[in-house]
Amino acid sequence: MGRPSQLLSDRYQIQLSESWQNWFDGIGREVSLPGFFRQQVDLAGLCASKPTQIWSGFMLPDTLPVLSNGYGDWICVRVRDDGSFGELLHWYHGGGDWIPVGQHLAEAILHDAVDVHRPIRKQMLRGAVETARPKNSSDRPQALQQWLVDSIVAVRDDLSQDAVLKIVEAAQAGQYAVALKLLVESQLAFEAAVCDNTEQMIQQAVPSEHGSLNMLEDEDCNRIAELCESIIERRQDLGWAYSLLGWCQQHAGNKELSKTTFFSGRFASAFSDQSVRLRLHRFEQRYGKFSIAQLAASRKDLPESITSDEYLTLYLNNRDANLVSRVQDYWLNLAQSALASGDHAEAYRLAYNAGWDIGATSMPSYRKILDILYQSSKAAGWAGRSAVAKAHLDAI
Repeated sequence: MGRPSQLLSDRYQIQLSESWQNWFDGIGREVSLPGFFRQQVDLAGLCASKPTQIWSGFMLPDTLPVLSNGYGDWICVRVRDDGSFGELLHWYHGGGDWIPVGQHLAEAILHDAVDVHRPIRKQMLRGAVETARPKNSSDRPQALQQWLVDSIVAVRDDLSQDAVLKIVEAAQAGQYAVALKLLVESQLAFEAAVCDNTEQMIQQAVPSEHGSLNMLEDEDCNRIAELCESIIERRQDLGWAYSLLGWCQQHAGNKELSKTTFFSGRFASAFSDQSVRLRLHRFEQRYGKFSIAQLAASRKDLPESITSDEYLTLYLNNRDANLVSRVQDYWLNLAQSALASGDHAEAYRLAYNAGWDIGATSMPSYRKILDILYQSSKAAGWAGRSAVAKAHLDAI
């Protein structure tokens, strides 16, 4: 039998880096992980013809599960168009929400080691697993610590071993606020750490679950806006960053600027909102997204450049319960047209949106969407993404 990494590479046509090969072939079984995500994926099951660990229609279709918390959630890794492993996500099974946790596995594991100390409070995205926090950080703490430090420094030449070690030690000591601050400053698992930091600020200012964001002080709003801007400068696919930034601008009286921000974030997936954690879930649900609900609330004052937007119109003219169907069909029709015209990369992007913008109406719908993802990625020459899309399709 060949090496486990080779089995995975052959099954999914993936170009595994040396660090990923080492993980699957030994390190992953040699160290006991410190956070909730301690169970390595069963590669035999993942490489089966119908992978048992893939939640088709829920997990993002360019991802494979890597680590589980035994509760249904997974750390998943994205497959790039060149067939290599890229960004890692914390994927929540209770709704399909996701948040990035770094570009390398060691980042995700380090964030999880910090996140295990996040104060427990009633919210949708963390549940029963919180009552069973890991009792032992590791049976070989020095080996794990050295692996984390070495792995991160190897890909981040701007960070010293001491800088990473400080985060590891703060996590080991249960110093959540300290470790979180260091993660943000070091830009490790940056998006997740910023979200965590923002949640902590909101929780401290508004301790009651029923409290309003209006209770935030101006200083807190300014800091939250600054953090959200730092996220949007890096990427434009995280809904919570736009929602909170727009809200802070609105709160400060910059209503026109807030409209622009909400409008700019209209395409961010609803599954990227982290709405319950960040108190963004109290809006008219018929609008699908917090940012769009804010625009709908002020539609009489919106400029024509916004109200004429074809995509936004799907939401603003929503007078029935068929929003998911309309948004799905909007993207799906565009994807099919792009596929027919031979624009395979665009067809892949649009089909991705059809399933994971605000969701799809049924599993048969996901089967159609995944088939386009498979066809378009194969035609584009993306062997890895094509194999992953086919695995998601076959797992339905």
